[in-house]
Order: sequence, then C-alpha cells, then structure tokens
Amino acid sequence: MTAVVEIMLSLITSCNGVTLVDYFFKSMHYSVAESSNMVTNFLGTAYLLSIIWGFISDSYITRFTTFLVSGTVQLMV
Repeated sequence: MTAVVEIMLSLITSCNGVTLVDYFFKSMHYSVAESSNMVTNFLGTAYLLSIIWGFISDSYITRFTTFLVSGTVQLMV
C-alpha cells in the first residue's frame, strides 16, 4: 500500500510540474527555459522545506505542532 501511495505521489508531482511549465509558458508568457527554471526552483524549495520541517519535528516539537505551523506558513505564502 505504501508503495502505491509513493508512486501516485510521484506521478502527481510530475504532472503538476508539467502543468506549471505549460501555465507559465502560455498564460504568463515566459520562455520555456524560464518556465522550467521557475518550476525547478519551486519543487526544489518544496522538497528542501519538507526535510527541514521533518528535522524540526523530530528534534524539537511534536508532529501535530509541526503540522499546524507548516500548514499555516504554507497558506500564508
């Protein structure tokens, strides 16, 4: 079951990346290179923040508090 969830998560992330490149290229009128660069930066930041929040959750505060704080930060941004 866990493997299926991980596969679906990877597929969803890939589809979102392709959709964002298409959106930046067609709607926002960026070049393909700029669009791809922005999506790469966004996904890299998202992965890096998940690692940082995981470390904070395991080391300093509870999981539920981490969930609330990171969810609030994500909604504000």
